[in-house]
Formats: sequence, C-alpha cells, structure tokens
Amino acid sequence: PAAVTGLADCQSKLGDTAAAAATLKAHAEAVANDADAAALRGRVSRELQDYPEAVSWYEKANRLRPESTEIKRLLAQAYRLNGQADRAESLKPVVAAGEAALAEIRRLNGRLAQEPRNANLRYRLGELTWRWQSRAEGLNWMRVVLRVDPRHEAAKRFLADHDDGQTDAGTTESLALPEMVSD
Repeated sequence: PAAVTGLADCQSKLGDTAAAAATLKAHAEAVANDADAAALRGRVSRELQDYPEAVSWYEKANRLRPESTEIKRLLAQAYRLNGQADRAESLKPVVAAGEAALAEIRRLNGRLAQEPRNANLRYRLGELTWRWQSRAEGLNWMRVVLRVDPRHEAAKRFLADHDDGQTDAGTTESLALPEMVSD
C-alpha cells in the first residue's frame, strides 16, 4: 500500500490529479484497508471537486484510523465543501482538542532532547500519540518506555490493554524500535 500511495501522492503533488486517481483506482484492492490511501483518495476527489466522493473517502479513512486528528480536520473541510456545515461543526471540538494534543506532543518532543531517559515523558508522548495521531506509533512509544525503564508499570498496563500485535494497516508485522540515543 505504501508504494501505491506514495506514487499517487507524488502524481497529485505534481499536478496530475487524474493520474493519481487512476493509480489509486488501479490498485484499489491493494489499498482497500489503508487509511493513508483512503485519505489520499479523499484529497484527490477534493482536488477534482467531487466533494461527495471526498466525504466518502475521508469517512472511510476516519473509520480506519479514528485517532487521527488530521483526518478529522480534512473530513470537516470536505463536509463544508459538500454543503454539510452542521457535520463540519460537529467535528470542531474534537479537532480543537486534537490540535491542542498535537501541540503538546511537539512541546514534549522538544523536552525529550534534554531528557532522553525520562520514561514518564516518553509515556505521556505515547498516550497522546495513541489517542490523537497513530495507534501504532503510540504503542511503539510504550515499547520504548519499557526499554528505558523495564519496571514502568503504567506502560506495561497500557500495552496489556491496547497491544494486540496489529499495526495501523491491520497487519501483524512487528514495529521496529528505534535505537536509544545514549546520554
């Protein structure tokens, strides 16, 4: 899915929206359950001014990755363009909360450079990422917490509650952990 989505994204960004749409349609089965592909199909539909189709694809992307603030923001835009202002407004509080969480993620990432061994800071980043950005990335943060502090009980509980071995794409491939930077 990533290769198809990457190609279509490049085609779209180079101004060839029709080619991007054709690429996504030609490989529809390969990307059927991929949130990034669904969001890209939403963007391509929006660029083609097919707003009902854009709404449909962004809704699918939102179902596939319900934690994504970015997808919710794009869905709200598509609703507005499609004349569904009430549905766009209903997403406003969720998007605002998500954007606040993403700002906190950026702030905490800045602190991480000064405190690379702070397991609680990493735990908070994992919680926020899991809730507002990407479940797979949030779980990866929790695994890193345990590499920093193998006794971190909250991270153990979080993984026990949420880690079913699935990535965002629904596959069971394991996530590679980044190497720890030494102090």
